[in-house]
Amino acid sequence: MQWGPPMPPPESQEPDGVTTEGIPLSSRGGFLLDTASFASGDEGVGAVSLFLGASIPIQGKTFVDARVPVAFVSQPIMIGNVGVGAHHVFRLGKGAWYTLGGSIGLPTAREDVVRSPIPELALSPRALWDLGDYFPDTVPVKLDNKVEGHIGIVTLRGFVDLVLLLGHGDNYQQEFAIPHAFEVQVGHEIGGGLRIQGVAIPTADELDVVEDFEGDLYQLAFEPFFTYEGKLMFVRTGIVLPVDAELGPPFAQTWGFKLATGVRID
Repeated sequence: MQWGPPMPPPESQEPDGVTTEGIPLSSRGGFLLDTASFASGDEGVGAVSLFLGASIPIQGKTFVDARVPVAFVSQPIMIGNVGVGAHHVFRLGKGAWYTLGGSIGLPTAREDVVRSPIPELALSPRALWDLGDYFPDTVPVKLDNKVEGHIGIVTLRGFVDLVLLLGHGDNYQQEFAIPHAFEVQVGHEIGGGLRIQGVAIPTADELDVVEDFEGDLYQLAFEPFFTYEGKLMFVRTGIVLPVDAELGPPFAQTWGFKLATGVRID
C-alpha cells in the first residue's frame, strides 16, 4: 500500500449558473446602481429614475436589503421612499430556487416637496414596476416572491409581488398593487432574453397622486434584455416597451432604457 498526501476536497459539482454556495448567479449579494430612462414620443419630455441598492448576505442564503430611489425630472431632484428589508433563498432542488422577501419604505417622499407630474414620469421608464418608490406621503409595504429554474443553458424566472401603499400624513388613501413578471434567459454568465411584466392596480380608480394612470387597472410591458455576470461585476441592460394605455404603444407613447450595474459580494 502506498501512502501519499491527503487528497484535496472535491470541487463543487454545481452546474453553470450556480455559485459554490448553491444560489443562482442573479441572486448573489452586492451593491448596485439601477437606472431607467424615460422618453415620450409625443411630448418630448423625459426623466431618469434610479436607485442605489445593497443586498448583504448575513447568514447562509439570507440577505439584508436596502434601496434609495432617486428621480431626475425637469425639476429639482426627487428623493423617493427609502426602503429596508430582507430575503431568503430556498433551494427546491438541484436546479430550482424560491426566494421570499419583504420590505418597508420610509415616507421620505413628501407631498410638500414633490409635485405632479414627477411621480408619473419617474414611474414611466419601469412601466410602473416599482410603484411604491415615488408615491409621496406613503409607507410602501412589499412582499416579494421569486421562483427560478435552470434547464441547461436556459433560465426561467417568475415574480409575484404584493404591494400595499399605506397613506401617511395628509394622505388618507390606501392603495394596493400586484406586480408580476416572467423571464426567459439563454446563457448564464453571458446571456440575453425576454421579460414580460404586468402591474395590476385594483385600486387605480381612486388614485390621486398618479392622475395620468387613473382608471388604468393594468399595465403590460415587454423587455428584451442582455446580462453579464462576472466574478466581481455584473451588468444588465434592457428596453422596456409598454404595450397598452396609458403608457403604450411603445415608442409612439413611452419607452424606457434600463441599465443596472454593480459589484457582487458573497
